[in-house]
Amino acid sequence: MGKNEKMRTLLRGLGMVVALVVGFGCGTDTVPNGIRHPSDIEGASDRVYVVVNCDSSTRNYVLWSMTDVDDPATASELDPNGDEDGDNRGDEATLGATKTFFGENNFCETRFLVNSLSYEDTYGGDNYVVIAEIFDTSDQLIDSLVLPVSYWKRVRFEVDMLEGKHLPSEVYDTAGKFLAGYGSPNSNTYFELASTWTGSKHNDAQSLIYISGGPGDYEKDGWDSEPTYIKEDDIVPQDTLAEMGCYPLFIYNDTLVKQMNALRNKYKDEGERFPIYLWVFDGLYDSLGNMDTTIAGRTYGATLDPKPPDKRITCIFVDVVTRPDTRAIALVHEMGHYIGELDDWESHSGPCVMNYWIIAYTFCSSCTAQMRFRTNQVYTVLSHAQKPKGKEGTR
Repeated sequence: MGKNEKMRTLLRGLGMVVALVVGFGCGTDTVPNGIRHPSDIEGASDRVYVVVNCDSSTRNYVLWSMTDVDDPATASELDPNGDEDGDNRGDEATLGATKTFFGENNFCETRFLVNSLSYEDTYGGDNYVVIAEIFDTSDQLIDSLVLPVSYWKRVRFEVDMLEGKHLPSEVYDTAGKFLAGYGSPNSNTYFELASTWTGSKHNDAQSLIYISGGPGDYEKDGWDSEPTYIKEDDIVPQDTLAEMGCYPLFIYNDTLVKQMNALRNKYKDEGERFPIYLWVFDGLYDSLGNMDTTIAGRTYGATLDPKPPDKRITCIFVDVVTRPDTRAIALVHEMGHYIGELDDWESHSGPCVMNYWIIAYTFCSSCTAQMRFRTNQVYTVLSHAQKPKGKEGTR
């Protein structure tokens, strides 16, 4: 089969700029210091504002500045210049104004301008510190706030299912932790997935505070006024799939490629809003009707000469891996193929979820770098408040 038709096998059992930083010093928390979510600003769905709040009777204006600070990672693949600043990969973000005045509501803001309107040329983990110096009516400095911000990319799934097969929300929640790397600097991919089905909006890496995918996000896929990440779409009976030659799914690559393409062409409804396309099946079968119990997932079209993300598809086989954590590992492994275009022959710098033979729950620093520094993806960019952390040892 051609390079574009490479299938990835797992043998064992994861638009907007937005963040919130709670600052200290000047005033109440009615309007928190940090990044103001664009949906809070009428008519400004594509804008992000850095906000400080100050209830001092003499506060007058803020002088804003921004610095490209050191990447918190220590691994050379992720931070080759060590402790030095100025190591962001993409074009520099900018501030809309360097001096703005307080209004009657005690807060002062400036626009945070992302370096790429398309978001495709942004790099996960590019991080900044915004300095807000607050001056009074006598031009005296009365407070100074440090507001760390870092780029993340959000992943959203359109999920179709064989009738009777699905992934519970806890699998997506756990996969979100594995995918993000638990917040460890050397395994942090800066991709975030979270399930809102259970009301949970946090994971152990960097918590989502509040995000939107752009104009119409809440109208189309809100869930109790919160954005959704997983769109469960079609639930297809076995007989229907059998009639179109897509059940059972066969282990033989040439046949499986045709089956997966047929599934994508018929059932994929979403584009960039839910760029990752996932099918949940029972398993793969041989010509004698025996299920292969060693294959937990396969991804088509993502490595070597990769196809565009909307031409890719991943299948997870839930009868092969039944525990939630192993299903999450299977999903994250396949996302390494789908998102990071990692193949099964990568050289690993340590324990890695892409390695068949050593169980791991995160990516090694080498694979993390490949996940972070690809720019040909359409995944939505967001920006998190990120509290400064001390450097940790290389994983």
